[in-house]
Amino acid sequence: MLLDHENGYVKVLYVLSTIIILLLIVLIVLLTPLKSLFIPEETTPTIELEVTEEMVIDPTTGRYRTVVTAVVSGNPEPTVRFNRNDGIDVVESSSTLILLSEGESFSLVAIAENKIGSKSASIELQAPGEEANGSLPGPTAAEPETENGETEPEAEFGSISGSLSYPSEHIPPLRVTAFHLEEGHAYYVDTEENQLTYVIENLPPGTYNLVAYTDSGVAGAYSQFVLDGLLYGFDDHSLIPVTVTAGHDTGNIDPADWYDPDPSYPPRP
Repeated sequence: MLLDHENGYVKVLYVLSTIIILLLIVLIVLLTPLKSLFIPEETTPTIELEVTEEMVIDPTTGRYRTVVTAVVSGNPEPTVRFNRNDGIDVVESSSTLILLSEGESFSLVAIAENKIGSKSASIELQAPGEEANGSLPGPTAAEPETENGETEPEAEFGSISGSLSYPSEHIPPLRVTAFHLEEGHAYYVDTEENQLTYVIENLPPGTYNLVAYTDSGVAGAYSQFVLDGLLYGFDDHSLIPVTVTAGHDTGNIDPADWYDPDPSYPPRP
């Protein structure tokens, strides 16, 4: 019996010793630089943007295409959001496809976020062509001569053009409408399903608001939210005045703000 009691004490002491040793190991790990090997430190994100696919003509759209990749770090692993010129906010993706018209420039913004914080980065993209500063090429106000040497009359109208988008897997047919702020008239063009661009021609010079409508009346606008990159946290949905001048096209007017929680746009004409 005495031997059994001694064996029992030995087992208890062995278990207690093992537990104490394990606790000491854990304590040492937590209080020394070895902690980072077992419990990585949480850090705020870092982000850089790199062009990973050279700009070439896309045969499907006829526009220039390029791919930009975000190189990120941070713990926990950050999610990445891009503002794209088709109005789509790409979530949890490290690369994004950008489509640009000839001569178009575009500032791509990306944000890396985790529970510790966020960091943004931007990159300027420029498609080949004569135009720059975000303008699509358009007619000029020059007065070309006719075959008999006479000067043609100066153009009386201008136009508005841009890219189309919709927050779903496809773009429905849209009625893209320019509202003349001085005269109160509405000028519009109807687009087909999955059409990527639009042009409203024969617009009298003046200032306009630009709104696109689905057949059911859902509206998306060219607003400050579009200029802010359609990024979460930028809540200004006010319409941006668009100036049209005779003989010129006002480009890059993209009615991509489909997210106004309380839109007060004019009714669909």
